[in-house]
Amino acid sequence: MADAQNRPAYERTDKTHGRIVLQLSWVTDSAEHIDNLQWPGCKTIGRVVSQRIVGNNVSELRNAITSAHAD
Repeated sequence: MADAQNRPAYERTDKTHGRIVLQLSWVTDSAEHIDNLQWPGCKTIGRVVSQRIVGNNVSELRNAITSAHAD
């Protein structure tokens, strides 16, 4: 789900409120990854990895599908 260099399409680091939050996200065309019979109209899939560092290290992974085109 990443580009040819395996880099995220978007990266953000926020260092406020006594914590560090790192977010990485990718989007790609769904043609190779989604069964159109199960998800008709799906054009794009995305993934967000969010890591919150404060005291204990907490990571979260979110996936999404959409009918919008990846531009």
